[in-house]
Amino acid sequence: MKHITIVLVLICLATPLANAGDSTMVMAVVPKPTKPERRRFLTMQMLTYQGANAAVQITDLIQTMNRCTGKPRIYALPQQGPTQEFITIAPNKEINPIARLFVKAGWAPATLYFIGGGVGGPLYGSYWLQKHGHPRLAKALPIATSALGSFMIGYSRLHTPRAPAGAVRIQ
Repeated sequence: MKHITIVLVLICLATPLANAGDSTMVMAVVPKPTKPERRRFLTMQMLTYQGANAAVQITDLIQTMNRCTGKPRIYALPQQGPTQEFITIAPNKEINPIARLFVKAGWAPATLYFIGGGVGGPLYGSYWLQKHGHPRLAKALPIATSALGSFMIGYSRLHTPRAPAGAVRIQ
């Protein structure tokens, strides 16, 4: 142990003596590491996008539950002779097989699916993208989710069976 200490002292003393004839001394200035610039996540623009997405998802939830649950609707057709004719329109079937499980189970599971997956998923995804340096993708995610939800609302309205003109709902 004594020998190691002596060797270390000699090395420390020899280094300045070796550079004694050299008049220039090089010093490296290492800049202090800076944190990357953090952008705010919940700006007014992001709140608008997320709010629009939430509105579309809630509309989709209400429309889906109204069209896919309940009893068949019975309509009486206008009488064109001695007999009365009736038509029965069954509830729609949810297209998404995963959402179908929640819709069949009732309002509470469907609300959990639509709000948790349709609103919470894009919200967390946007936050994650923003945090990892992709602010444009963070803004595009709720826009894309809103567009898909709006398309599905329109698709559902177009493909819902309707009663013929003049039919009266009995039940």
